[in-house]
Amino acid sequence: MQTLPQDQQEQIKTDLSADPNNPEKIAAVVKAHFSNEQLQKALEEAAKHAVVNWMQAVEPTLSDSQKQKLVDLSDELQQYAPQQQASQ
Repeated sequence: MQTLPQDQQEQIKTDLSADPNNPEKIAAVVKAHFSNEQLQKALEEAAKHAVVNWMQAVEPTLSDSQKQKLVDLSDELQQYAPQQQASQ
């Protein structure tokens, strides 16, 4: 949302403040201001950050073998990302 001009940011806040718990309203407002590509990228980034934060939070509590399994899982998940990373 920070990439939008200030007036559009304010309009979105106003539109959402009227009914902040209505998923249909939220979806309509978001679709009116962002392309599907922008939404997809934002969701991917949010998911990536959530997973990284989770991994950092649990890492101190894991045994060495659990840490290795987490590294292996991370490596496996990276196999799905190269096409997207190469195009950026």
